[in-house]
Order: sequence, then structure tokens, then C-alpha cells
Amino acid sequence: MDELLRSMDFDFWASGRHKISPEKFFELWKDGKAILLDVRDRRETELLSLSFGINIPVHEIPDRLDEIPKDKTVCLFCAGKIKASVVYFYLLNKGFDNVKILASTIEQFAGFIKPGFIKKLS
Repeated sequence: MDELLRSMDFDFWASGRHKISPEKFFELWKDGKAILLDVRDRRETELLSLSFGINIPVHEIPDRLDEIPKDKTVCLFCAGKIKASVVYFYLLNKGFDNVKILASTIEQFAGFIKPGFIKKLS
């Protein structure tokens, strides 16, 4: 964990390489190269479910690690990005090397899921 934190200097954060845009996520997802890992609690997902992703609440991640593919880009989603950030560090520490935080609020992300955009994915 120490080396991981040491690698996250100013240049790391300024590069934005820890983030992924909704457009890029959907592009990779369409090609089968990415998954959406929704780390919100089940009570949150009852209000707004993202059926095209995997929902594993933060507190269940250690026990369900084997459900997260290592051969795809893992794009983390939560409403406020705090939970996604915690899971980002955890997964990197566990050897996942292709993890990103979805750079979008829940409102912005919902705006992509419209007929015109969905048609482009087909």
C-alpha cells in the first residue's frame, strides 16, 4: 500500500488516469472490454438500478472479490465518488491494474441513457 500511495503524486492526479468518462466507458463496455462496478448500498440501488453493471456494495467487496473480472477495465460507480475512491485503492492494492472511477455524477450518467445514445451503442 505504501508504494501505491507513493506513486500517486501530483502528476498522477493531474493526468486524470484514475478516471474514465461515461463516453469512454460505454465504448469499452460495448466492445466487452469494461464492466461497471456499482459500489452503492442495496438501498441506494433500489431507487436507481443500473442493470448493465455488477452491484457489490463497498462492505461486501472483500468477500466477493472473485466476482470482479481482472481481464476487463473495472469502472467504479457511486453517487458521490467517495465509495468508488475507497474501492479504487482497495482493488489496486489487491492486484487489479485496470481500475477507473467513473467521472460523472449520477445525474450526468443518467443523461447518457437516452434512446439516441443507446441507438449509437447498437
